[in-house]
Amino acid sequence: MPIGFSRSEIARIAQIKESSLRDFLERRGITPDLPNKKFSEELTQEILTLRKQSIHTRKDATQELKIDAEFQSLIPPLSDEELAQLEENILRDGIRDALVVWKGHDVLIDGHNRYGIAQKHGLHFRIVEKEFSNRDAVLVWIVQNQSGRRNLSAYSRAELALKLKPVIAAKAKENQGERTDLLQNSAGSSKPIDTRTELAKLAGVSHDTIAKVEKLDSLASEEIKTALRTGAVSINAAFTAVAAGATTVEDIQNFKAQRQSVRQEKHATDFTRNENTDEEFQQSKQLIIASLQILTDWLAETDDRKTVSKLANLLKKISPKGRKD
Repeated sequence: MPIGFSRSEIARIAQIKESSLRDFLERRGITPDLPNKKFSEELTQEILTLRKQSIHTRKDATQELKIDAEFQSLIPPLSDEELAQLEENILRDGIRDALVVWKGHDVLIDGHNRYGIAQKHGLHFRIVEKEFSNRDAVLVWIVQNQSGRRNLSAYSRAELALKLKPVIAAKAKENQGERTDLLQNSAGSSKPIDTRTELAKLAGVSHDTIAKVEKLDSLASEEIKTALRTGAVSINAAFTAVAAGATTVEDIQNFKAQRQSVRQEKHATDFTRNENTDEEFQQSKQLIIASLQILTDWLAETDDRKTVSKLANLLKKISPKGRKD
């Protein structure tokens, strides 16, 4: 075994096309054209042997698959950096996960990026075939499959689900058409479908969030949408700011800062108002104490029984002990 290469690495190199082999080896610091370098005859012989052994497998595993433009459009695109990292991982570890194909149609429904890299380098890949009743069922499966991936933000999941709005709306209309009475609630009637609720379930978000994302999809700038997809900006913050005229991420940040400033000013105003209320309360207490002192002096000298009796009854009503709340 050549020094510095494991059996799995040799096997992977054996699957690489001649046009790509030079690039792969050069990334490993190997110069095939120069003698007395790491690229030894032993490595060359190992590669040739394994290539002969893997011809049949590679022929089956690199079959041409059909690419459906609509299906592919439902796959969130990778950034240049993410795609480069995926390619590097695949060249290092191989294509570990099987590509998914619509059975009987040979149409790829999951693994477009991996398939592209496999075609580029002539790599081996496995296939899993799935059966579907119709094209709409495939569309729903793709969205559900993509939405279940951890790296998608809530906005991306909702954006993806909204692409199925025509499909869900058509199903809702179909169910509605099957009913003879829209107000009928008999067990045999079709259950009405709320399009937005179904889309929210697909995306794993709330009904309100789907509504906001739909508005943002039509009103927000591409800069804001990109920030939403990466999670750099929240849906609520973007929705409120865009409704107020924001067109950039900076606008959203400024809008948030303004709102925070307004809240702080309101808090300061409320605090001042409470302080003023406390001051007024203390003044009222002092007025009552002074009035009671005058009343006390008057009671000490008066013989007006009638007035005293009325005051006593009044005190019973307003006294904490006398009240019956």
